[in-house]
Amino acid sequence: MVRGDVLRAGQIGLARSVLRAVGSQGIAVNAGAAGLAETDMAATLRDEQRELVGQVPIARLVRSAQVTHAIRFLASSGLIGAADISVDGGTGMES
Repeated sequence: MVRGDVLRAGQIGLARSVLRAVGSQGIAVNAGAAGLAETDMAATLRDEQRELVGQVPIARLVRSAQVTHAIRFLASSGLIGAADISVDGGTGMES
């Protein structure tokens, strides 16, 4: 299994490469990632998995509306390019 940080680095690298290719056409490219979100799937977490949520600095699951807001912000700016935004409650600080 590939580690999440390796996948994330690939996503960021891809955003930067695509921005180089299409940025001159006025197209902004960014990378965004969500932490564990409040979904039907998250509702099925085992107790020991749910305890891990308490270790996240903000200590709760991400709401899908929060992820949507962050991605819309990047998309609406037009001048932000190759940005990497994580909506994860601070989990990224741990890696």
